[in-house]
Amino acid sequence: MTSSHIVSTLARPVSRRALLGGVAGAAGVLVAACSTLIPSSGGTNKPSAPVQVQQPGGVPAVPVPAPAAAPAGFAAPSAGPNLLAKNWSERLGVIVSPMQKATGKAILNPKAGDLWFFSNASTTWGATNTKNSVWVVDAKTKQTVAEVAPPNSEENSSHGIAVSGDGRFIYLPQLGQNSRIDVLDGRTLEVVQSIKTLGRPHHQKLWHDPNTNKDLIIGEDFNWGRVGSGFYVIDPSQENAVVGGLSNGDFQGNPYYSTPSPDGKFIIVTVPAPEPAFRDKMDGWVAKVNPKTWKVIGMTPMKDPIWGEVSLDGKWAYVTSGGDSKIYKIDLETMKIEHDVLTGPGPWGAKLSYDGSKIYTADKGEGPGYNQQGRTTTIIDLQTMGVSNVVVIGQTTDHVLLSPDGKEAWYTSNAEHSIYVLDTATEKITHVIKDPADGDIHGGVWVQYRDDGKGGVIGEVVSDYAGLHGGALAAQMKYVAEPAIQIAMNRTGFTQKAVTAEVGKAIRITLKHTAGTSAGKITFESKDMGIALITLEPGNAKEIRWTAPAGPVDFKAQTNKTPNGELTVSVKAPAAKPAAAPAATGGPQVINLTSEHMAYDIKAITVKPGAPVRFVVKNLDDEKHNLVGIGEGLNLLSPDIGAGQTVTYEWAGTNTPGTYRIVCAYHPAIVIEMKVQ
Repeated sequence: MTSSHIVSTLARPVSRRALLGGVAGAAGVLVAACSTLIPSSGGTNKPSAPVQVQQPGGVPAVPVPAPAAAPAGFAAPSAGPNLLAKNWSERLGVIVSPMQKATGKAILNPKAGDLWFFSNASTTWGATNTKNSVWVVDAKTKQTVAEVAPPNSEENSSHGIAVSGDGRFIYLPQLGQNSRIDVLDGRTLEVVQSIKTLGRPHHQKLWHDPNTNKDLIIGEDFNWGRVGSGFYVIDPSQENAVVGGLSNGDFQGNPYYSTPSPDGKFIIVTVPAPEPAFRDKMDGWVAKVNPKTWKVIGMTPMKDPIWGEVSLDGKWAYVTSGGDSKIYKIDLETMKIEHDVLTGPGPWGAKLSYDGSKIYTADKGEGPGYNQQGRTTTIIDLQTMGVSNVVVIGQTTDHVLLSPDGKEAWYTSNAEHSIYVLDTATEKITHVIKDPADGDIHGGVWVQYRDDGKGGVIGEVVSDYAGLHGGALAAQMKYVAEPAIQIAMNRTGFTQKAVTAEVGKAIRITLKHTAGTSAGKITFESKDMGIALITLEPGNAKEIRWTAPAGPVDFKAQTNKTPNGELTVSVKAPAAKPAAAPAATGGPQVINLTSEHMAYDIKAITVKPGAPVRFVVKNLDDEKHNLVGIGEGLNLLSPDIGAGQTVTYEWAGTNTPGTYRIVCAYHPAIVIEMKVQ
């Protein structure tokens, strides 16, 4: 497979529109397609070197900044390694150079509707690539858009990449004799800023902070050997000022990887042993951090914690242990381990599925004896906490990332310098995308581009290491709020005797084969429901859509396994409200909400079990909102409330007491606590 580069001279300044989102007048970089279908092994021709960006004015230096006040919305720095620190930059030892204006010609010229994947192409793990680079892939066609190396990147490596929430900046770590983070303009790919830490920058990812309603960037250093700046947060809207974080001393250990909760209210940080040699000999821990105060508020001891995933409702963390070859399920309220499941050799990364029913691991081969020779992904069913499938992927894969629509999982293989793409419905590898420059790949970011209404194009990060963001997170929240039923079957038949559906509702039914391979194929059929015979292979699942009839009725479903070969699907009307419910005194409970400055005026509500509720929502913001209930069986999903509109939404209520959250799917930081009691 051949690759060719067409590069124009980077001399003529771009307009502000071109810099921030326009597409006019820009000649780009074109690279031949590098998508390989299984079982093809990709091209055999000599790899193509990445384009070297011309850098008008040189690469910015990194002077020590003048002291500055703590940004609004964050606590001031507390005493740390530098007891005289006046700002976060000084406290954590993270120095940010002044921002320079990009003056070159745009290399990246996206169109409205484009979905691009940004990754890094490094120079280690047997790579023949000689320059640490940014690799951009069209996520729809699986073709390379561009591969570009910043100046002074020869022989450098990187273990990740980040993009600001609006796509304006790209953050590429440069690990070498002069370790740093290069901040690149999102269109010209010039280095416009440099960030220097106390150690070697490791991962960066996007975090939407509910306190400031900003998209921020979280970073960590490689903090092995007690050297590094720990865990730090920068604000792209303030020219990447350091606005928060915690040092190694704050953790009393080695902060390795951080994961924000989907609502952004807390952050999980893995803290393995302080030295790599001790990872299998002593416990590390998982820390829960409150970013409003920058304090550790909970800890869970476990061996060799590496990667954490947080459930959509914020109740659970799933953490890989390379040393134990397990994934642990942690209750984030009690900070106790509730379950563990064996994986393939030495898992590193992991990713929760779109519906939260599965988790995919990247079995890299971490831990003693494996020598990082892993080449599988373990797929775990979270309803049964058992392995449902194991799929062969690229050798020494450390990251698995979920596409914005949840239909694909992308695995970045260090040793094979490729991305393996898994179809999450069939659990088959469909593509292997080979890096044209033959660099080693670590993770990545999806950026969606849309029309800005002014003749240009703007970007939005929709998925990265930390999970889904923006419009993709909003779509996921709407999806999981839909009425849903999970039906599991094993070698003895149905694991449930009956399930319940509400009259007239469109139901998302997931059928799952939870037995091992010795059980063979399992079938599901319900002539009563109008569902024809469905056959599931071991470990497989299938989602179907079904609308319940308008009146109560019991249906029967059958499977080919015995003795539990029959299931009752009971279609019922919502339970009658108790005599004490508000309706008995003249109608539903009425809750008036006003949204202004991206927040509701009421933060907590209390409703009665079984009682209907009428929400009257007035939106004074210039962006649309909605109400989405997070919790099993709530079925709370309002219509959109447009800017300046007032909408009334009738909710039937729930019979199940408890504490739930209501969020805006478009702005997950907008949260109302709802108690049903």
